[in-house]
Amino acid sequence: MKVLIVDDDEQLRIALFSTLKHLGHECILAQNAKEALNILRKESFDLILSDLKMPKVDGIDLLKQIKQNNINTPFVIMTAFGTIETAVLAIKLGAFDFIVKPFSKETIEKI
Repeated sequence: MKVLIVDDDEQLRIALFSTLKHLGHECILAQNAKEALNILRKESFDLILSDLKMPKVDGIDLLKQIKQNNINTPFVIMTAFGTIETAVLAIKLGAFDFIVKPFSKETIEKI
């Protein structure tokens, strides 16, 4: 599986990369939504893992832009600031899942 990881936290990006790579997945990293959109113009993915709270363009807005561009890749939002309202909004907008940080390795394995 080819995964795009979008998070402004470098340590989390690297940890996710390491975990997913160990599970045999190919991973590409983006530090913000703009970088992710540029990558998505050139490559396709089996899964997008995105942080919710990022500077300038957050995960919800990234999800909206991806859907506007007719990209139907499963999209998972990760956040330490999870609320039921945000989770419901994300799912209504087409997110595949919504996971709350910190999460375990097993949570990532199940996605």
